[in-house]
Amino acid sequence: MPAPEEPPPRSATEPPPRPPKSGFLDKAAYIAAPGTVAIGLLYYFGNVYQRAYYTALGVIPEDLQFSVQAMLAKSPDAISLPLWFLLVCGLIVLLVLGWAGQTLSGPRHAARRSKVILWLQDSGLVLLLLGFPVFFWEKNLPTLPGGWAAQFVPAMLVALGATLAFFAVQLRLTHDGETHDRPDRTGDRL
Repeated sequence: MPAPEEPPPRSATEPPPRPPKSGFLDKAAYIAAPGTVAIGLLYYFGNVYQRAYYTALGVIPEDLQFSVQAMLAKSPDAISLPLWFLLVCGLIVLLVLGWAGQTLSGPRHAARRSKVILWLQDSGLVLLLLGFPVFFWEKNLPTLPGGWAAQFVPAMLVALGATLAFFAVQLRLTHDGETHDRPDRTGDRL
């Protein structure tokens, strides 16, 4: 049985071989998948908003037979305030954590940085562990006040806990902690 032939050697001026071109379906998947998720979420929030609105008026929403377009049209009313609140809170948290990361960089802050990493990691995990039971069993906890606090506080606890834990991991990966900092790479930035 003859041995397979090796490809001829490439010259130094010849460009490297290109990967195979992706097909139309691969390119369409990059557009369709996020669009499907976004439309599904908009439909869900529009449906919840319409159901709550007409149920409060004493009308059965199923009798009105709303179209998909009507559900999508009402979704911005339902998600605009929570979305802006989440974006502003996320921006504030990321700015504060980015400032803390810059302040704690350098070899002279290694001891303080390790304490901050442990504190961020522990507090993030505690918020996550406290937030998930409140998030899933909020009806069984009578101590939560009604209204917007009962809706947003559990989700914000989980989001804040996950952000703090993520930042602790990011700080630990970015800094060596014992001798020196790793070189700053674009992919390691928060």
